[in-house]
Amino acid sequence: METGSPVAPLDIDSRYTPLSTFDSWLTMIGPRRSPDLSLKEMDASRVDHSIRFLMRAAAMDTGAIELLYGTDRGLTMTVAGEAPGWEGALAEKSGSEAIRFFEAQLKGYEIVKEVAECESPVTETSIRQLHEQVCASQETYVVQTAAGPQRQALLRGAYKRLPNHVIEASGSWFAFAPVADTVPEMARLVAEMNSPMFRKASAVLQAAYAHYGLVRVHPFSDGNGRVARLLASIFLFREFKTPLLIFSDERNEYLEALKAADEGDAEAFVAFLEERAEAAVQLCLLHLKFPNTPAAPSTLKQLSSLYRTQVGYSHGEVDEAADALLRLAHDEFASHLKALPRPRELDAALQWGTANYVAPDGWRVPIAPAPRALYVVLRSAAPAHATVSGAFFVIISRDGYRLSLAPVAPSPFVGLEMETKNVYRQGGMSSADLTRIRLWVQKTVELALVQLQEKAAEALRKSGN
Repeated sequence: METGSPVAPLDIDSRYTPLSTFDSWLTMIGPRRSPDLSLKEMDASRVDHSIRFLMRAAAMDTGAIELLYGTDRGLTMTVAGEAPGWEGALAEKSGSEAIRFFEAQLKGYEIVKEVAECESPVTETSIRQLHEQVCASQETYVVQTAAGPQRQALLRGAYKRLPNHVIEASGSWFAFAPVADTVPEMARLVAEMNSPMFRKASAVLQAAYAHYGLVRVHPFSDGNGRVARLLASIFLFREFKTPLLIFSDERNEYLEALKAADEGDAEAFVAFLEERAEAAVQLCLLHLKFPNTPAAPSTLKQLSSLYRTQVGYSHGEVDEAADALLRLAHDEFASHLKALPRPRELDAALQWGTANYVAPDGWRVPIAPAPRALYVVLRSAAPAHATVSGAFFVIISRDGYRLSLAPVAPSPFVGLEMETKNVYRQGGMSSADLTRIRLWVQKTVELALVQLQEKAAEALRKSGN
């Protein structure tokens, strides 16, 4: 939640730098590769459910970024996936008010999705309406006064009436648009977003400029960050069919990218949004169980020489990453199975073991530690006795670029591929990649339970009970 301040230095308004035109803003950015992943060509009936998953995740974490409530990747997954009891989990972790914030924010993402699909132009009215919606559950905001922090009523859907400059961590003031300049600055921003040059630009550049421009003006007393992420989502929806999804534990990186843009490095912010757009599409594709298409052998050979240079890891480091991925899968399965409300007649077990596994062409098994398999076993008791089990090996692409949790045939399960650099990552794996693993575990267990139920029902029928 932002903090306005009517007690800033008298000259603070004069420190505001007017918003750059889109043309001049582009001069600060070098040539960029547009993410080559998109959901535009997919059947809407298949993709809509996965897009809703992303929208709920974005709605959940947009409020957490503003410290309105807390969350973590597990809770966000629970809410996004609409798991049974998600409302209770959210209230327990983040407080009862978090549900109201979430629902208002989710409605905001539903609105911008409709705006994107209708190709409606962005107007000041539509931006104010987004503010009114995303802040629908918020009654007040904090203002710093001479007497100290005070709460004031939040005027939803209306531009600010008091200055909202802020004090940075360094102790210096940062100036947003003065109250008197807010209306003309917003008119300029909207005009830029409807200019021919802007309409020709990539969706990431459009989203980055729209987001940065709104935050730079800071037209509302509070809620500017939430509105900016909604505004940016319009352009990403049009190109990728996904919203701007920033996880709350990426908050520091996000704010650092915005700060870099304030200091003239707009490219850092564009790169950040580009990565988020690509990660959102990847997460959606996994949710759809998008199949990996094998590359032609000649292409694999060419890529291999490139990736060895780019990855730069030793065989030992790659093997270490592979073992870490297998252990992480074990821990995620254990956590997920423990949390399931299983009847006492259902037993779930994880076991380490060995299996004869021959890696397919282009892949190898780890050298050290010795190859091992992770067994996942689900059993139902008599008279509906049945078992569903499968094993996973971790294998490594010959170029060291990819790791795969591969099911051992015959198996009812599907595998998961990860890039080695994302597993062997300084500071730990990213929230997006950890979320992919958790989703894979969740869907694997769901598939196994469905198959177990079918086998148990058949066993019960044959037993005559």
